[in-house]
Amino acid sequence: MNQEDKYTYRVFWSEEDGEFVGLCAEFLSLSWLAKADVETLGGIKKVVRGVLADMKKNAELTPELLASKKYSGAFKVRIASRRGRPCEEDCLATGAVRWPRRQFHPQHAEDVSSAGPRCRAA
Repeated sequence: MNQEDKYTYRVFWSEEDGEFVGLCAEFLSLSWLAKADVETLGGIKKVVRGVLADMKKNAELTPELLASKKYSGAFKVRIASRRGRPCEEDCLATGAVRWPRRQFHPQHAEDVSSAGPRCRAA
């Protein structure tokens, strides 16, 4: 199996582009557009193969495969500090979960940011 075959790919239709878009989860800056989904997957794999070859030539470390990562099962999210209290109040009012182990209330999902209190999924 080739190295590029081990990475995680996604192919989807883009109305805006009028073509299929191919992405690689481990290489977020790369994409490929094509009229056919199979052609799109082949295209993004070809781009990744080229990048991997270039990285190897320059003695750079390649991204860790998502398939080989170990996950703890914990899901942590930060929200804007101004949303902490309303989020807690909404959760308590709806009986969604106990604080501090709470889920995001859908109303506040747009306020995800790098600032604010830590939230844990229930």
